[in-house]
Amino acid sequence: MTRSLALRGLLRNQTFILFLTLVAFIIIVSSLSSHFLTLSNLLNVLQQIAVVGIITVGMTVVILSGGLDISVGTVISLSASVTAVMIGNGASVAVAVIAGFAIAVVSQVVNGVIISLTKCIPIIITLGTMSIYQGFALLVTGGYTHNLQGAFQFLGRSDVLYIPVPVLVLVAVNILVFLLLKYLKFGRRVYVLGANENAAFVSGINIIGNKILVYTVHGVTAGIAAMVLVSRVGSAIAVMGTGYELRSIAAAVIGGVSIMGGEGTILGAFLGVVLLGLISNALNILNVPSSFQNVALGVVIVLAVIISTMGSKRK
Repeated sequence: MTRSLALRGLLRNQTFILFLTLVAFIIIVSSLSSHFLTLSNLLNVLQQIAVVGIITVGMTVVILSGGLDISVGTVISLSASVTAVMIGNGASVAVAVIAGFAIAVVSQVVNGVIISLTKCIPIIITLGTMSIYQGFALLVTGGYTHNLQGAFQFLGRSDVLYIPVPVLVLVAVNILVFLLLKYLKFGRRVYVLGANENAAFVSGINIIGNKILVYTVHGVTAGIAAMVLVSRVGSAIAVMGTGYELRSIAAAVIGGVSIMGGEGTILGAFLGVVLLGLISNALNILNVPSSFQNVALGVVIVLAVIISTMGSKRK
């Protein structure tokens, strides 16, 4: 009886189901191509998903709290652009990196302050700030590509014991935020905020302060992602972050994070990122046309959102 209940619990656990899906997907694709399940290819996949994976960590915290942010792509563009322009104009790498990182954090703090004080719908507020940050990025770059001139390569292009540094950063960020949500009061408050904001208020939780803190965490992860991206690419342009917001939301939802808030895990979101990365990599290895790749990824995302929404309504 106990084993039966435990099995039922596992089968209702979306993270466990996603893990089984990943295993099945890897087995199927490996049987179709001998190049898929190799250490070099798996490390390549992890390196490819590093930026979106780091962003997804912050996006997961935002969604868990009942929010949503569609401005993070332009925040990354602005952050990376500031760093590249400063390095191109002769600033030291350390100063440029700190400035670019600070821009990302401040941008998200602004989002958090506006959303928490006005109590407006987050997606509407971030739609507006998305346009603002994109405009600032265009002003900073002048619409041109700015090269790093060979500087600041370690974070995006180096290896440590044959493991790409972006992969190490991805793992470190996931572990740190996982611990933050699991063992600190802030983590419990995030889940309560997303599940029922009124109940959170009645229980004495500082709604405004915690929402601002949520977007601050998001800003930190966005800043780290921006630095990894600009270091890896070696240049910056005002639109380089476009699309990352949608991919991070999709990965989180695929990983079992409820779009309604209050439910999900960092581990599940990470597995969602990995699944999207493996699907894209497998389609490339199997020489599937890029147009069909977009269709396949779109279908996966739509199905994940439908399943997540239906599951939240049933509960």
